[in-house]
Formats: sequence, C-alpha cells, structure tokens
Amino acid sequence: MRMFMQDFQRGAREAAPVMVGYFPIAVGFGVLAVQNQLSAAEAVMMSVTVFAGAAQFVAVGLIAAGVDPLQIVLGVFFLNLRHLIMVLSLRNRFGEQPGAVMKLSSLLVTDETFSLAASAPSINVPAAYLLGVGLGAYSAWVAGTAVGSWFAAGIPASLAGLFSIGLYAMFVALLVPQIRRSFPAAVAALVAMVGSSLMQPLLSAGWGIVLATIAGAIAGGLMVAEKKQ
Repeated sequence: MRMFMQDFQRGAREAAPVMVGYFPIAVGFGVLAVQNQLSAAEAVMMSVTVFAGAAQFVAVGLIAAGVDPLQIVLGVFFLNLRHLIMVLSLRNRFGEQPGAVMKLSSLLVTDETFSLAASAPSINVPAAYLLGVGLGAYSAWVAGTAVGSWFAAGIPASLAGLFSIGLYAMFVALLVPQIRRSFPAAVAALVAMVGSSLMQPLLSAGWGIVLATIAGAIAGGLMVAEKKQ
C-alpha cells in the first residue's frame, strides 16, 4: 500500500501542468456548451462521463447544428477510438497491479496523460502512477466545466472559443519534447499528421484520426524495431 500511495502521489504531482492547462479549457467548454443549448448540469455531466476535450467540443458543435443524436454519439465514439490504442500501448508497460486500479486508470487516459505516462523513464509504469495523473487531470476538467457552465452568462462566446485553442497548444507542448528525444516518435508524428491530412477529405473525422493514428503507430513501431536490430 505504501508503494501504491507513493506512485499515486507522484502521478498527481506530475499531472499539475496538465491540470493548469485543462482548467481554463474546460471553462471554455462549459461556456460554449451552455451557450449552445445545454444546461449547466448537462455540460458537467458530459465532462464527468465522456472526459475527452476534443470530442466534447465536437459534440457541442454538432448539437448546436441540430445533428441527429445518433450521429453525434457515433461521431464521438469514432473520435475517441484513439484512446483504445493509447491504453493498449500503456498496457504493456504496467507492472503487476490490482485489476480494478488498471481498469480505472485506463478510463482516465487522454492525449496529455498518455504523453506523460509514455515519457516516464521507468520501463514498467505503475497503474497507481497513471491513476494519480488521470484523477488529477479529471478533477481539473470537471471543475473547470462546472465553473464555465455556471458563469456562462458573464463570459463572451468569442472569449470562450479562444480557450479551446489551448487544448491543442498543450498537446503540442507535450509532443515536441518527445519528438526531439526520439526519432521513431518524430516519424510516428509525421506519418500521423500527413495521414490525417490526406484522409480528411475522404473520411469522417473519427475514422480519419483512428486510421492516421494506426499508421503513425505502425511507422513508429517499425522504426523502433529497426533501431534494435
């Protein structure tokens, strides 16, 4: 138990930059959600149950456009399929941990928390560490959504829209150090970006991201395998 708490606390501490980044972005989401037909309770519940920034912004836009609910659900589902790939990637790095901890940690994986866990120096990433990272980020996201949705009337929609840019800026800030340290990571990122751009006119956003992610992962994996030979 002592080791578990140490790993959990380390994860929570290292999640601090992500929490600082998530909070204002979540405030922006809360404002946009309420200004686009959702109640404050619905906005917070979406963050509680979905916990996926990009997908939630997309969902709010589709709701505002009057898209059929089934299409919104399917769109969010395909957009979030990349999380399955992230979890499978991290699964091989988990040490021996209780099953419940591993399952809960997997539910809290996002682009940013995955980047933190993937850059951890240890070969075996304890699930308790990922749980600390995930719960820290999750609490900041839900709290920010609550603040934004409750005070939506006093925040201009144009200002709230600017907050959403921070989500992508934060991911780039986490990605760049990985690219600089690892050539295979650079190749994976390049293949994923090019693939996503090429598939955007041909496929829906969800499928395009999933296939581009798979292509990037394969390219990066091949580079790692070649490097080990």
